[in-house]
Formats: sequence, structure tokens, C-alpha cells
Amino acid sequence: MDFEFNSQQEALYNRITDLCRQHLPEDPDQSPEKNKDAALEAYPEALYQAMVDAGVLELPGNEDDGSAWENTSTFITAEAAAASSYTAMLTYIWGKPAAAFLQWGCTPEQKERWRPDLVAGKARYAFALIEPEAGSDLTALGCVAEPTADGYVLNGDKSYVMGAAHADHIAVVARAPNDANIREATSVFMVPVDAPGLSMENMELTVGRSVGCAEVHLDDVKVGKDQLLGEENEGWGGVMIANGHSRLLVSAGAVGLARNVLASALEYARDRQQFGRPIGRFQAISHRLAEMATEIEAMHLLTYQAASLTDKGDIADKQIAMAKVYCSQKLSEIVMSAQKIMGGRACLRNGPTSRKLDEAMITLFHGGTNEVLNTYIKKCLDLGQ
Repeated sequence: MDFEFNSQQEALYNRITDLCRQHLPEDPDQSPEKNKDAALEAYPEALYQAMVDAGVLELPGNEDDGSAWENTSTFITAEAAAASSYTAMLTYIWGKPAAAFLQWGCTPEQKERWRPDLVAGKARYAFALIEPEAGSDLTALGCVAEPTADGYVLNGDKSYVMGAAHADHIAVVARAPNDANIREATSVFMVPVDAPGLSMENMELTVGRSVGCAEVHLDDVKVGKDQLLGEENEGWGGVMIANGHSRLLVSAGAVGLARNVLASALEYARDRQQFGRPIGRFQAISHRLAEMATEIEAMHLLTYQAASLTDKGDIADKQIAMAKVYCSQKLSEIVMSAQKIMGGRACLRNGPTSRKLDEAMITLFHGGTNEVLNTYIKKCLDLGQ
């Protein structure tokens, strides 16, 4: 098995790298201090439109219209964007959970309705799954969809809805108003952001402010039957697939972010002179860099092994969980190793790794905590109760 990129995949990676350099030439995190907040909070519209034009907003695994956009292509794009900057990565991935549900949780007719505008950049869909009291335990979902004669009424609160402020619609995950098993009582609705009763509150994150995150409140929000995605009470499977897709996006993004950090550390180790030579020539530094490079290679292999399995249609929940846990943990370690190499410069507010640890920490929780995923991996080991 070979998980190295083929010529087409390499071309895709390079194309995304070029797009990011052209349309987001400076990482907002490294903007001059006087412009820093404005840069961090300004949505990178030019980059988003360039991604639309490049055709990389296609549904994952989609083969409609001959696009043949594999899952692996989605993860390559996420990695390439992340290798440019955290902002570029978020610009690409924030709409992907909704796109994944459209691909695997909807009927062909629904997909035909909602897909074209998404791919063409005419519509943007956020995905609202997490709730204040339902994070790791998704069976505790409390957002309720009450059936009515002509549709449904939604009530509940959602948290950490990435990109909500830039979306036209939010795919809201809700449960039936009964005590049925959540796996048999979950539905998903495409709700316009201007629907009466829907309101948002910004969640002030330490990083990723250009894309943003919001709490979404639904107070007697009425939706029609035509806004149901998939079948009523049969959305759990599609939600879990979309959740797994998000985890693998985090893994691929972590690979790209790690490559970015390694590049900064290598540049510093080549340029920084101490005791008459570059510090990269000292064994303590060179071995640390070698370990970082080795860890990134392992991250890449775990991620694209899982991606390859999903392209084949195989169940890859264990491999996805392993990739997400390993990649997010190693990213944090790689960032700290880079900061040790850079010494005092790592402590500067505008230094090369000034915000990288915050970015790395988010990957530990994005897509599910590693503690919960390790519990799932444990179950796959057949250790007994």
C-alpha cells in the first residue's frame, strides 16, 4: 500500500498552496500589531471565492456530474490549506460537516436541491450538532423538533457552530419530542439564518476568529417539511458519518499545521547562529527536528490510510479515531518542540509560533475529545468489560 500522493493529488496540493499564497499571502496571526485584530476578524472572502472557482467545495466522495471528488481529495485540500495557515484551513473546512451530511444523509432529490448552490459558492451551510449539555455525549441532545401539520417547530440551543455568522443556512440536528432511543429519533433540518426565532451569539475563541464560532438559539423556529434532510428520525447514521468526516479533516489539518511549524523551526535552526555555527548543526537540535519530521510522516500515514478506507467504502471508524487522536496529540508536541528550538523568540507575541500552541490545542477537542475517542479505540481491542 502506498499512501504517498500520486501526480494528480500532488498537483491538487500545490494548487491549494498557490491559492493560499495568492489570496491569503500573510497569515493573519502574523499581521502587524496595529492591524492584528482587524485581520483576525476579517473573513478571507477572496480565498473562499478562489476555492469555489477551483472546484474544491464539492461534496466529499461525490461522483455526480463526473466530478469524482474522492474523500482523499478533501483531506489533501485541508492539509494544504493548513500548511499555509490556520485561517486558510478553517476557511475550507467549516462547511464540510454539512456537505458530508448532504452526501451521506440525504435523499438524491434533496442532494440535488442543496448541492449545486454550495458547490457554486452561492450558498454556505454551517452544521449545528454540539449543545451546551451534549458535547462528548451526543445521546444527550436536547434540541427538539416538534412535528406540526405543515412542518416542524424547533427549540433548543447549539454551541460551537463554526462559520455560523457567514452561513446562509444551518443544518440543525434535533431529536423527536419523545423518549425514543436517540439513534431512532434524530432528524436534521436546513434552517435559514434569518428564520424568525433563530438568534446567534458570538463565542470569542483565542484563534480562528476570522471564521468564527457561535451559539445558536432556536426559539419556536418553524421549518417546512421540505427543509428536512434525509428521512424523519433517521438522521443519526448520517450525522455519525459527518462527525467521522470532521475528525479526519482535523487529522489532515493537523498534518498541515505540523508541516508549517516544522518549516518555521527548520528555517530558524538554519539561520540562528550560536558558538560560531547554525544551531541546527548541534545534535540536540538536529535530533529534535528529526523526531518532528518522523512524527509528521506517521501522522500523514495514519490519516491517509483512514482516508483510503473511506474511499473504498469500508468502515474506518477505528482508523479515523486513531488518526485524530494521534495527529492532534503529536501536533501539540511538535509545536512545543519548535518553541524550545526557538527559545526566547517563541515567547514573542508576533513570533513564528506565537499562536500555534493555541491552534494545536483546539485540535485536541475539535471533532470529539481524545479521551472519548480512546475509549472507543479500547472497545475495538476486545478487552472485555
